[in-house]
Formats: sequence, structure tokens, C-alpha cells
Amino acid sequence: MKKTMIGSALLSVVVLLAPMNVQAAGDGTTTGNSGETNAQITFEAASTDIKPVNPNTPSETDTTNPSTSNVTSHENSTGPALIYVTPQMTFHGADNKTLIDLYQNKSYFATVSKDQPAAKAAEPFDWNSKFVVEVADGRGAAAKWQVKVAGDKLKGGTTPDTIENATMAWPQAIVKNSSQGDLDAKVSKDSLEITLGDPAKAILTADQGVGAGVTAAQFDPSAIKLTIPVNSAKPEAYSTTLHWTLTDEAQS
Repeated sequence: MKKTMIGSALLSVVVLLAPMNVQAAGDGTTTGNSGETNAQITFEAASTDIKPVNPNTPSETDTTNPSTSNVTSHENSTGPALIYVTPQMTFHGADNKTLIDLYQNKSYFATVSKDQPAAKAAEPFDWNSKFVVEVADGRGAAAKWQVKVAGDKLKGGTTPDTIENATMAWPQAIVKNSSQGDLDAKVSKDSLEITLGDPAKAILTADQGVGAGVTAAQFDPSAIKLTIPVNSAKPEAYSTTLHWTLTDEAQS
């Protein structure tokens, strides 16, 4: 069984345990000079209604974290939830100039920015330095999930103009988890190219035993590449919305 939660961006294990009941069972027995005590503990899934964490150390909450306004609400959730996706990204060419190329397809590279925090305090992580995707999953060791991304076609701001076949290439991410530390070798995050306007593709995949807790992926924005077909753009601003989809899989 699968269920899907969707967040859009203009965009190991912290085990939060419920109160635990430890019981000494009534059938504990003694025989001669020996005895037995039967004990049990019952866990409940942890809430994933949490704020973004420091991507470098996901076991620590970031007191100056940005708001979560760019993801779908996950109040009272215990399953996987997107808790943060970088909300804003701007592309530019060399020397911050974005010139139309007359001869060949042209590539441009990204800079990112977050939504403004409530207070300008010293931050343990520079949210403007990386493109960040964070997932929380309170289902425990059996948790597994996948994040997909798709983008709308680039549209002009002053004319009803769209650019066909523009592509956006993503580098491999640096992935860390709240209890397992560095997950680069465990979370599938191959480099990826999407065509804007096409169906979503998987960009992060956590298999069973890897995805529990809080997982943070950092992408180098200077390696996120937007490629525009030659002579397909006009001298105006274009924009797209990236759609991030988190799909969870039932525990096995």
C-alpha cells in the first residue's frame, strides 16, 4: 500500500518515543535458588510534525530554522513527511549575466535562498549555501520512502510564452541522518536530469532500515544546471515551479 504527500517549492534516527510502559509480568516464577522476570515494552510511532533541522547534524534542531510554509501541512503525522524544501532558486550565467546564446544550447547555474527567519540570529547552518530537502519518518526501522521531483515548463512573465524541452540537471546530494550519520552510501541519490514539463523522477530513495528518523539531503546549487535550447528564449523573465513528491511504502 502506498500513500503520497506532495509539497511544492517556488521549493540515524531521532526516535521521539511516546511514554513507555515497562511491566514486570505477573507470571514471574521462582524455583529453588533461581528466578525469572518477564518484561515488555510497547513503542508508538513518533510524530513527524517537526521543524527543519541543521542538515549537517540532523540530530540537532536548528533554532533559527526557516519556516515550513513551502511544504504541505503534516500536522499529527507519524508517517514520512517533507519537513523542508528550499523555497527559491535563481539561475544565472557567468558573471551573473544571463545572455541569450545565438549559436548553441546554453546552460545556467543556480543560487538559492530561503524564506526569511523570524529573527536575524547567528545561524549554525547557512540555508542560502545549499539546496536542502529534509524528510522525517517516525515509523521506525522498517521505514522506506522515495522523493520525486518534476518541474513545470518555463513560462514568460510578460507574454504567454513557454520554453519547450528545457532541462534541469541535479548533482548527487550529500545525505545525513539523525542517528546513522553519513548516509551517502545507503540512500540512492544518483545525479539526475529532468525535462521541465515531463513526469516526475526519483531523486532520493531510502530502503528499509535506512529512512527512519530525520534525513537531510544537500545539493550544491552551483552544480544545479538549467539548459535552454538555442534561440528558444526571449529577453524577459521566465519561471517554473518544482513539485516535490514523497511516497512512502508500507512496512514489511
